[in-house]
Amino acid sequence: MIRLAAILSMLLATGCLTEHFYRSLEPRTMPSLAPPDGLHTNSAEFCGACHIDIYQEWADSMMGQSFTDPVFQAEWHHGEEFQWCLNCHAPLQNQQPLIVDGVSTLRPPTVSGTPNPDFDPALQAEGVTCVVCHQEESAIRAPHDDVQAPHAVVHDPTLSSPESCEDCHQMTILPFTKVERPLTDSHNEWEEWKAKTGRTEDCLDCHMPAITRPVVPGGVPREGRMHTFPGAWNDQMVQSALQVDPPERVGDSIQVQIENLAGHRFPSGEPARVLFIRLDIQNTSEQSIYTAEERIERRVEGPGARERYDTTLAPAERRTVTFDVPTEIVPMADTARVELVFDRYGNLDALIDELELLNLPREIRLADHELAW
Repeated sequence: MIRLAAILSMLLATGCLTEHFYRSLEPRTMPSLAPPDGLHTNSAEFCGACHIDIYQEWADSMMGQSFTDPVFQAEWHHGEEFQWCLNCHAPLQNQQPLIVDGVSTLRPPTVSGTPNPDFDPALQAEGVTCVVCHQEESAIRAPHDDVQAPHAVVHDPTLSSPESCEDCHQMTILPFTKVERPLTDSHNEWEEWKAKTGRTEDCLDCHMPAITRPVVPGGVPREGRMHTFPGAWNDQMVQSALQVDPPERVGDSIQVQIENLAGHRFPSGEPARVLFIRLDIQNTSEQSIYTAEERIERRVEGPGARERYDTTLAPAERRTVTFDVPTEIVPMADTARVELVFDRYGNLDALIDELELLNLPREIRLADHELAW
């Protein structure tokens, strides 16, 4: 009897945990919407027939590739295709093959549900497609109040606000994990940046640059936003986010001053990204006699998302990184080389080999300095 009671208690506890897990992760799937009045589809490709420039910018961006992106696909498959990831990478209900009604298991996290009769694989491949941000009921949301279009339009000034980004770029902390803050914490980091600097620029100022142009061929030029969404996969954006001063020798040490110029932490977005600071001491024969490395990263490991450490640069932080050269190396030293490299998925240890085969633009060199010893 005691053993039976224990088993029943365990089953009850498991049921309570899965219910808690599901309620904590309540799917934020956007409901399937009928095409806006005047249109016959929700596909971005159809929008691109008129909004040519905007469509091409979006299609080439990480928004347009949020589902098909090979790094996401690798992480998603490695994580047992956790349904919660689709809340942001393919957020419309008709982009998802399953209508979720609960959680089946906690480790790995799997969901239960019924097949979605409205599932559209082509729409799923569009990721964060146009209507995710622009549709409201049966009309297209627009930031202007004087739009004339062959489809229904509703004026929505909040479309151009950072709150439009918050749903996906400010995650909640997943239950049953051991992390200090959300895995994606960009909105809170931006709030911290504003408080530290007193500046007022928002997400769109950097990631949707302002532009004046016609939104359709032959239209009247008007103020709008580019839909390029540059971020961690844009070399110019990454280079602009960090100030690196020339390294200096201080006694038997090499010091490097770095400053975070981004409107959030660096690296930011997700814990896969790493900033490497590497030192190479060479002798007079140009032979390497000592190397050292500093990793600027947020290290989150294991199926339970355990946070090991977080050395990312806080918003507006200026930091001195010091390399102490061993005493026995100093008499042989001739030159010191310091290199800074941004690695876009250096933390994905279990997936490195798989991703390397894709020949993605993994690294970008942000600085390379040499000084005489």
